[in-house]
Amino acid sequence: MPPWRILPADALLPKADNVNFAPYIDVPKLLLNGRNDEEHPWYTRALPLWNLLREPKELILVDGAGHVPSVEERIPAINDFLDRTLGRVNTR
Repeated sequence: MPPWRILPADALLPKADNVNFAPYIDVPKLLLNGRNDEEHPWYTRALPLWNLLREPKELILVDGAGHVPSVEERIPAINDFLDRTLGRVNTR
């Protein structure tokens, strides 16, 4: 084993854990999560984060998706959220 090892960010920077800052985010938030996410399962990781977030917030749970939903599902959802939140971009 090398003399160094890689530690998770929260081991090095415990104050960087998302539970410490999530309640203070004031801007609109979009949480896009796959229902089959094994890295951040909905009920044990994502739902507690969701509960900490204040309004305005929007949730999209993608059926059949894992940690990273497909581009075909992600991009339209994100674009729609940004259009509604920031206003549509005029592409002429």
